Amino acid sequence: MAWPRVLAALEPGERSVRGTAGWLRRSPVVSDPGLRFYLRPCGEDRIIVGLGAPKDIEPVDPDDCDSGLDPGTRERIERPLFERIPALANARHLGGYASIYTITDDWHPIVGPEPGIEGYYAFFGGSGHGFKLGPPIGEALADVICGETPAIDLSPFRPGRFIDGEPLTSAWGEGNRG
Repeated sequence: MAWPRVLAALEPGERSVRGTAGWLRRSPVVSDPGLRFYLRPCGEDRIIVGLGAPKDIEPVDPDDCDSGLDPGTRERIERPLFERIPALANARHLGGYASIYTITDDWHPIVGPEPGIEGYYAFFGGSGHGFKLGPPIGEALADVICGETPAIDLSPFRPGRFIDGEPLTSAWGEGNRG
């Protein structure tokens, strides 16, 4: 039996952690689409900062992924942060890390029956976007598996959409912001 093609890339999700002396503890999650970064509070005196969408797809091998934050990536993350909030350049850098998440070329999950593999249904490749959409997509996919008509049309997310030349697009551009 042939295995299905892998359509999702594993991408590193790097983060930088900075101390804030508590002055951002009541801050909301902030996404700056102009400078392409986000930050969120973490406990009483820290923030976590990462690159925002759209991101470059940087495939990695999950068996050989460095969980550390390299200096070049740290600079790419912190440059827009310091441009937007210059006072944070004086905050102590506490560390950083990289993790893996799955995305597809159009940044939307793959959902539905996999052609050529009887009984196999997919729901992967959406990163946090797929997580947020999990409940309604899970309910609709359960309907499909049970032979019922789902309340929402899952066909735009089908596994074959890339082969068919029909990736999902958004009025807001590339990435999962739409």
